[in-house]
Amino acid sequence: MKKSLRRALIISAVLGSFSNLQAMSTKAEKFFSILEKKPESEFLFDRFYDLYMLEATAADLEKLFDDKYNETKDSVYLQLKAALFEEESETGKALELYDQLVDDKSSAFLIYKRGFLKFSELDFKGAVKDLELASSKSPSEKLRIKISKLLGKIYIRENEVEKGLAIWLKMVQELDDENLAEDVLELMIGEGLYDQAQKQIENFIKSAKTNHRKIALKLRQGIVRGKIRTIN
Repeated sequence: MKKSLRRALIISAVLGSFSNLQAMSTKAEKFFSILEKKPESEFLFDRFYDLYMLEATAADLEKLFDDKYNETKDSVYLQLKAALFEEESETGKALELYDQLVDDKSSAFLIYKRGFLKFSELDFKGAVKDLELASSKSPSEKLRIKISKLLGKIYIRENEVEKGLAIWLKMVQELDDENLAEDVLELMIGEGLYDQAQKQIENFIKSAKTNHRKIALKLRQGIVRGKIRTIN
């Protein structure tokens, strides 16, 4: 490539990036500068996306990520572009980027994200493989909880109900967290497992440490019984 042409292409990329940066509000620019360092933060991405979209379009944002990647070759911008595609419900495009990003050295979060998108596309086998790998690599308890919730849901939807329930209940037992126990009951009810939820509520009542907890569980029990009566 001739030097003059190469120079022109570089200048064009820089100007394009500058134009997209100018489209940002001051607040959006601040969030972007933090997001570049913490691309795995879904909260930061959502805040940045909402602020940026007040002044521009998804196409502008995609171009910004492309320009930044072309300038730096930093995979952070591919990750952010994948998050943009996910936000815009373009799951296929997001998956293509995660396939490009994920390898044996990838973070647990990246592998989890690909697994989550495979679940969204009903590729349950591929999702389980990614999620189990992500769980084994994750130093974050919060991420492992998200993975366990999703794994249980996948097994249940694959008619392996006992396996799915075992994952959820093991998580509750190991962490001994009342809020997590409530989440698991909600998951059971959401998947239509009313009888199993009823049985588990009874177990939770027996092991409840306070009267307040027992009362809350008995109220929940009444709601579940009402759903069972409606179905029957």
